[in-house]
Amino acid sequence: MLSHIGVPWVVETIEAATRFPNVYIGTATRPPRRWPDELVAFIKGDGRDCCVFGAGFPLTGHVSSMRQLEDLGLFAFEVGVGGVRVRA
Repeated sequence: MLSHIGVPWVVETIEAATRFPNVYIGTATRPPRRWPDELVAFIKGDGRDCCVFGAGFPLTGHVSSMRQLEDLGLFAFEVGVGGVRVRA
């Protein structure tokens, strides 16, 4: 697990996750709105299964982080009675 999206070595982190099937990128402590464009593009493409999402609570709230993911086009959800539901 390469934590904190690999900052300041984001490109190298993406290369490691691409090259080695047992390497994952952890996103905790970095709100999605601050993720580099390279990481967002990687997650939208081949890296979707290589990233482990962490909201970074209490620095960034869970719902706030999820809304930021939605703004980046990475995730769609709705909050309602009974919790959070992912939209297809």
